[in-house]
Amino acid sequence: MDAGGTIIGIVLGAIFGGAGKILFDHYQRIRERNGIASAIAGEISAIIYGAETSQLAQAYAATATRLRTPTPPPPPWAYYDLTYKPYPVLEAYIGRVGALGGQLPARAAHFYTLLDTIRLKQKILASGFYNTNPLGAAAEIDAGLALWAIASTEGKLLVQDLYDLSGE
Repeated sequence: MDAGGTIIGIVLGAIFGGAGKILFDHYQRIRERNGIASAIAGEISAIIYGAETSQLAQAYAATATRLRTPTPPPPPWAYYDLTYKPYPVLEAYIGRVGALGGQLPARAAHFYTLLDTIRLKQKILASGFYNTNPLGAAAEIDAGLALWAIASTEGKLLVQDLYDLSGE
């Protein structure tokens, strides 16, 4: 083989090697994106499933109704565990949520922000802030329930879109 053939071989090897690396990196990014989408979809799905199967919204609605009666139940009307970590999957992937692309990162952030607002309302109720104001507590519960109606509806749509993206 002459020097020209060697140079052509080296150049072609570099081109194909570079193209292979680009394709491999692209494949890795797709796999990572699909994994993130699936994991976050699973977490959101579990949050919604847990709330629905334990009928949390109905229980809080019943509490709000009882708080509006002439003889409301005594506090506490909510509990809040400060040691509980509610979003372990989101915490694990927070730096890579942007890999989902499109509007999915914004939609995921919106869902989790709504959920955090609801948890804040629960924390305020559990703190005793409304212990002498049952009607105020009922209004706080109603606001949380309105947010949950939005979060659960949007969350279900987001879960489906995340699963579609992940190929599940």
